[in-house]
Amino acid sequence: MNSKEFLAHKFIILLPIACILINIIFLVFYIFLGWFYIPYLLWIILWDRKTPEKGGRNNIQWFRNWKVCKWFQNYFPAYIPTLPNTDKACIYGIHPHGVISIASWATILHTTDIRIATLTGNFYVPIYRELLLSFGFVSASKKSIINCLKQNKSVGIIIGGAEESLCISKGIILDKRKGFIKIALETGTPLVPVYNFGEKNLYNVTENNKAILYIQQLLKRLLGFTIPSVFHLFPKQVPILTVFGDKIMCNKIENPTKEDIDNLHNQYKKALLDLHQKYKVLGKEEETLKIIM
Repeated sequence: MNSKEFLAHKFIILLPIACILINIIFLVFYIFLGWFYIPYLLWIILWDRKTPEKGGRNNIQWFRNWKVCKWFQNYFPAYIPTLPNTDKACIYGIHPHGVISIASWATILHTTDIRIATLTGNFYVPIYRELLLSFGFVSASKKSIINCLKQNKSVGIIIGGAEESLCISKGIILDKRKGFIKIALETGTPLVPVYNFGEKNLYNVTENNKAILYIQQLLKRLLGFTIPSVFHLFPKQVPILTVFGDKIMCNKIENPTKEDIDNLHNQYKKALLDLHQKYKVLGKEEETLKIIM
């Protein structure tokens, strides 16, 4: 690890915090800085607020090819043995969620043109939304994902969501996640399972404190996201391996039945388990992947 990789590791993690602090500064000193901030807010409200649901920004490769991102990737190091073919739009199911899905930043975001779906609420934070849009993030709403697919833009969905960040050591959440399956059927879009080895080892977390867990679950219900109980701000230097499974083709069904959804979901689950089994030695995970709910 050289100094550039060390500093990039800190810089990328601190970027969201810096964006929030800049907003606070603008609000505190709005009398002096309002000439910039108020027009910017008006531009968002009147012209740009729907961009996260319309496929996001188009010119994202400059940011994804930023040298800082490459140094960040090399810090862990994070790598993808085989890059996916993204000529035709696919839905990529990404596992596991981890604390803040660092692996998606370190590999998928900087080596492919896949859009990553994130909470719509993230785009309500001025300046931070520009960071997300510039790197190719889009809203995780159904409308947003379908709009991306219509534009032949592949979308990565972190299937476990915030709920999974509260049970990192126990396994992944998949059985009750079927919305992405329904979208795949309604649009006739291929599914591709993705697994990030190393993601769950990047942070030390506590999951057994009932009082903390209650507060986290309350935040999840009220805000749609939660704050995992971690002991450190920066992720550990743990190797990350991102692997892609084979495409799971499906026919377009405008109104899929529960049976249609369950059948494709079972295919996807088997493909994910097979993918993990195939690469777990290389990914340094000894245990079989557990699906807990």
